Amino acid sequence: KMEEDSNGQDYMKARGYSLKECKKYEIGFMPKYDNEFIPYMNKKGFNTDELLKGRLIAQNEKGELYPNFGGRVMFSYKNKNGSILGFSGRAIENNVKSKYLNTPTIKNVFEKGNIMFNENKATHEKANKSIFVTEGFMDSLAYQKMIDNLGIDKRYTTVAVGTSAISDEQAKKLVKYKEVILSLDNDEAGKRGTRASIQKLVNGGADVYILRPDDKKDFDDYY
Repeated sequence: KMEEDSNGQDYMKARGYSLKECKKYEIGFMPKYDNEFIPYMNKKGFNTDELLKGRLIAQNEKGELYPNFGGRVMFSYKNKNGSILGFSGRAIENNVKSKYLNTPTIKNVFEKGNIMFNENKATHEKANKSIFVTEGFMDSLAYQKMIDNLGIDKRYTTVAVGTSAISDEQAKKLVKYKEVILSLDNDEAGKRGTRASIQKLVNGGADVYILRPDDKKDFDDYY
């Protein structure tokens, strides 16, 4: 509901993304108080137990049901066919317990270590493309925006791994690209993750490069 809620639009505008760009990059928003979500999902054939299990809704102490991703910018994980596997929601307010909220692990469907954000758009001509690998969604989107603006999408693509180090399964996918450009966060966790990721990628036969901003935490701070 990015189009209908100014809070989500204002947050993304502050991050450098217009409503048109949010549509282009499929960035959504779940309003903090949305009374239409549960009835809408019920009409789509999802019952309460399924919505609770998928953590799309939650229940408070009074037994009242509410959208679990309320007040969050929404990013979706998709498979190569474009079907949604799960979500990650980024809180737009600072006084929340969890900055990011994710779909829980669902075996053989949504396992974060096996998939990557934007992976569905980075599946073509792997052997001829270099891929920017980031930790966060916004960093990957910043690279995608740069790639689009420069018109170099035939040579470059990008994904976000959602953590400070790539997993073994993610490494197996990444080594298929012409070059892997690691651009993980520039904090201590990111530096440790970069060292661990390099070893996995090199062992898989990848050509690996490191792109790390010296005076910023991550690429999104630049673009």
